[in-house]
Amino acid sequence: MTPPHMTRITLSLTAAILLLLPTSAVAKSPEEIYFWVAEEMGISVDPVLPEVHFVTKEYLGQALRHTSRASFKAWEVEYGAERAESFMETYTTGVVGLYDVQNNVVYVGNFLEGCRREAILAHEFVHALQLATEGPVGDSGPAVALVQMFREQEASSIERRYAARCSQGMIP
Repeated sequence: MTPPHMTRITLSLTAAILLLLPTSAVAKSPEEIYFWVAEEMGISVDPVLPEVHFVTKEYLGQALRHTSRASFKAWEVEYGAERAESFMETYTTGVVGLYDVQNNVVYVGNFLEGCRREAILAHEFVHALQLATEGPVGDSGPAVALVQMFREQEASSIERRYAARCSQGMIP
């Protein structure tokens, strides 16, 4: 049996540690994150905020499959059905956020919390702003993969900046 004074000390230490961690009590709204991202990207226009949904892991996987039909078909042609399904399974297993280009909707996992959730939201907002300012990537051609890579790098860079500031309590 734990002596009562030890229980109080443990609870006090736990409460103190929890107070040091960034909490969702100071979380930014999607609108605030969106405009922070636009500023980070040097975009001065007032683009339309995408619709935002916080969804389950299963829903994210379904949404990814739905929005990636063209990619899946191209993988089937290039790599075969089995390997294309393997690629898709890898993506659906790891997905935590998604920007639906056709419907201007951002999906973020409702299983994420705090800074991680906000950083993923920032990442997906980058993709929305890239589409709004630079247009679609395209479907084919040698430059498509390069453009996609650059866009993903930009989104990942902004995600990391947001996460670093948020985890230090300096929420943008």
